[in-house]
Amino acid sequence: MINKMKNQAKLDKERTLSVAEAITIKTHKKVDEEKAEANEPLLFQIILRLVRRSASFIITATSRDCLLALIMSNIDYQGLNFGVKLVEEGCISNLLDIASEVDDLKSSSSMEISNMTHSLVAAVLEKIYSCHDHDKVRERFREETQKYLDAKLRNPDMDDKIRAAKMFVVLLSGPAEIGNSCIGQTGMIEMILAMASSDEYAQQKAALDAIIAAASKKDKCTAIAKLGEKILNELRESKNEEIRLRALVGLSKVSSVGSTDASIRPFSREANVSFARDCRAIISRPTPEFKLKQYAIEALAYLSFDGDVKEELVIDNQALEVLYETLTFDVNSPNVYSILNIFVNLTNSYDKQEHAPELIELAKFAQQHIPEEHPKDKREVVEMRLEQLASTNLVPTLVQLANVESKAAKELLARIMNALCEIERIRGRLIQQGAVKLLMTLAQGESKPPEKSCLLASHALARLGITINPEFVYPGQRLIAVIKPLKRLLSPDCTALQNFETLMALTNIAQANENARSHILHNNGFSLIEALMFEDHEMVRRAAVQCVVNLIREPQMISLYEAENDRVKYLVILCSEEDIETVKAASGALAMLCQVSEKACERIFSAKQWDEILVVLLSNENLELVHRAAVIINCLVRCSNQNLAERVFESKLFEVLVAITLLDTHSVPDVIKNLAMDCLKEGKKRNLIKDVSNLGHIQENDNETKAN
Repeated sequence: MINKMKNQAKLDKERTLSVAEAITIKTHKKVDEEKAEANEPLLFQIILRLVRRSASFIITATSRDCLLALIMSNIDYQGLNFGVKLVEEGCISNLLDIASEVDDLKSSSSMEISNMTHSLVAAVLEKIYSCHDHDKVRERFREETQKYLDAKLRNPDMDDKIRAAKMFVVLLSGPAEIGNSCIGQTGMIEMILAMASSDEYAQQKAALDAIIAAASKKDKCTAIAKLGEKILNELRESKNEEIRLRALVGLSKVSSVGSTDASIRPFSREANVSFARDCRAIISRPTPEFKLKQYAIEALAYLSFDGDVKEELVIDNQALEVLYETLTFDVNSPNVYSILNIFVNLTNSYDKQEHAPELIELAKFAQQHIPEEHPKDKREVVEMRLEQLASTNLVPTLVQLANVESKAAKELLARIMNALCEIERIRGRLIQQGAVKLLMTLAQGESKPPEKSCLLASHALARLGITINPEFVYPGQRLIAVIKPLKRLLSPDCTALQNFETLMALTNIAQANENARSHILHNNGFSLIEALMFEDHEMVRRAAVQCVVNLIREPQMISLYEAENDRVKYLVILCSEEDIETVKAASGALAMLCQVSEKACERIFSAKQWDEILVVLLSNENLELVHRAAVIINCLVRCSNQNLAERVFESKLFEVLVAITLLDTHSVPDVIKNLAMDCLKEGKKRNLIKDVSNLGHIQENDNETKAN
């Protein structure tokens, strides 16, 4: 009942602010600037009092969290932008009072805090800092923070130093630039390590939390590894399991500072594997405490960048099953993000920076550091790891997270699935396990630009539709529903690989039925495909032309190619490409188009070298190209406009047609010879060439001449 009343009070305040700002709560639209400006003095006083009140020691933890959430939602740069004014009014000290509150240090003036309070105050501080849009006001924020910190550190009371360590943790998870500035000052790391070496639980706990938070930066990790390795290893043997696990997380985070760069190892090569084994042993216990399991999972998330750790974890079925169970136990648990990060590392689906060979050579010459890939992160090893994971309950577990709300978690899910879908031989198994359902959910979204999770999920869907019949991959209405997310990947902002694989999937979908083709072309679909026909990348260009082939018979497409433009001309030009598959696709599109449109036939002659290109096709050693060329020419000579036929028979094409009819029957299929003969007969019918009935006699005479 009390919580209900507090939530109602928070809602009432929110409505008051929303009315003053002219915001509709349901739509969360941008504030009405005129109305907000008129009410600015009142609004600022409300926010100011909320900030002051949030630091009161007489209110409950729930009330404090409600106030912080309300402040956070009303001070950002796109909202009221009161951040600078709040700093000028000295509100930073109020928020830092909350940030430095420690559960283990209770007194008559202590505040009640929940497990969410520090996260909320970190978010408020970050929002306030984001309102500072130039160096001068940022410096004021930093000075106010430093002033508060110095006051804590000057006090000989050890409790204030514990509170200062807690403040570091909050700042590093909020305005990290300020947090790194504070903890990076001379003597700070040494002070924290000195606290860690104390025998007091509160000091050890606060110091270890600060070390874990600070270990995100390479310079801090280097200092901690150099000065604190012995201390952390001693704490790893502590009798207090919570301290022991915190030390393990700290060591793990420092040890993984190199991320994917195998050359950076603060500790010995075996250290990561040893730490990971301890973590797996903890999470595999029958009934580990939730907090202890959380620490072990967090440590494993950092350690799983190491190739040796990945190889051991992927075959530890007991540990994997525990991770799967933990994932589905509570989808909003903080463990979800850490576990998903573990699987992102196992699948190597994190962003990788590609370096051109020339740049690597230049870096070597300049004696610059070059990141090294772990031997067990080679492509063939990663593929084996992906196959191993696909044989476990990973995908069915991830499917249960389809409706997770966190954007970060959605992106991690999409990364894992995209990496799995890249392996062709396991795609069928993924479909059976429900991958399409998960990916369709992740691929939905209307934001512009699209969320990273939407793009990754769409790419995974495309990969599934390349090698398996799309009607099996996307049964029923999914075949139509999948087209929209796939078309997002035709954007020039996407990678060439995304363009290429999406075009191949759409090519397969276009074969399904007329409804699918119509949806592909709907809403500017052809323009997106056509733009990729002009790409410099040969494989993207080829895939775009192949997609056009499967769409070309649609009435909408015929109209587009019959219009006054150079589309047909470009198809003719593409027939002169060096890539044989592109030529097959372009000539196939022309052949199908010419069979249904005389206007398209007329457009062929707009290409300057139309005759030379058709001669090359018609005399090609590839019989598929010869067949396509014969169909095109047959259409040209049968057009109602006799001028087209005249131009064909005036060119060298006439000689090639005659030669085809005279060739040995075994070297040319009958269908091609018949097409060539039909062309000649049509020419005779229109009195454009002489009688062709004696071609057989000419062939016999030629054979006799050769025999003699």
